[in-house]
Amino acid sequence: MSWRCVDAFAIGRSHLRGDAPCQDRCAAAIVTSADGAEVLVGIVSDGAGSAAFGEHGAQLVCDTLVELAGESVRGSSDLDAIADERLRSWFLTARERLRALARDAAADIREYAATALLAIASERQTVCARIGDGGIVVRRAPDAAFEVALWPEAGEYANQTYFVTDEAAAERIGIVRLDDVSDVIAFSDGLQNLALEQATRSAFAPFFLPLVTAVRSAASANGTLRGQLLAYLNSETINARTDDDKSLVVGCRMVPA
Repeated sequence: MSWRCVDAFAIGRSHLRGDAPCQDRCAAAIVTSADGAEVLVGIVSDGAGSAAFGEHGAQLVCDTLVELAGESVRGSSDLDAIADERLRSWFLTARERLRALARDAAADIREYAATALLAIASERQTVCARIGDGGIVVRRAPDAAFEVALWPEAGEYANQTYFVTDEAAAERIGIVRLDDVSDVIAFSDGLQNLALEQATRSAFAPFFLPLVTAVRSAASANGTLRGQLLAYLNSETINARTDDDKSLVVGCRMVPA
C-alpha cells in the first residue's frame, strides 16, 4: 500500500442552533493507475452559508472531482501529464453540473454555491487546486515540517470568499505542484483558524501532527479510523474553538520515496 487516507465531515454548533444542515462535504479515494501505482485523490467542499442548497452543491462538487480526477489517474500516475487547463476544466464541469441542477430545481445557481479543494498525490508528484477558503497543508517527509500548499482565499470583504458557481471561477482557481510529499491534509474554513498561524501564514504543527500520527499508526484505513476522526471533529476540543461546520481529508504515503 502506497497511501492510506481517511475523510470525515461534521456539523457545527451554529448550524445546530439554527436547525440548519451541515453544508460541508469531503471525499477521499486511493486510485490504482494503469501502471500499477496508487494515487491519492482528496476533495473538500463547503457549501456557502447563504446558499439554500449549499450542502447539495458541495456534494456534487465532491462527486464530480472524484469522478474526473479518478478517470485521469486511472490512465496514468504521471501527474505532470495533467495540464493546468485540464484541472481547471474539472472545476468548470462541476459548475455546469451545478447549473443543470439549479435549472431542474427552478433555482438560481447561487443557491448551490460551494468552495472546492482538490489534492492529487502519487508516489513522486502532488498537485493541489483550490477555489475559495479552506486550505491544504503538506509534509514532504514523515519528520519534516508541515507546509501550506494552498492558503485560504478570502474575498474583498470580511467573511467573503469565492465559489465554483462564480462566473469568474476559472480565474480564481489556484494550482500548486509539489514533489516528494509524504502527508496531505485538506480542511474546510471551519478548521482554518485552528490549523493555520495567521500572523506568519504558516501551518500550526500541533494541529496536524496528531492527525497524521493516527493515520500512520492505525492498523488499516477502515471504518474505525473514520469514526475516530468524526469523534474528534465533534469533540469539545474542536467545538470550543469553532462553531462552523468542519471537514478533513488526511492522506499519508506509507512507503518511502
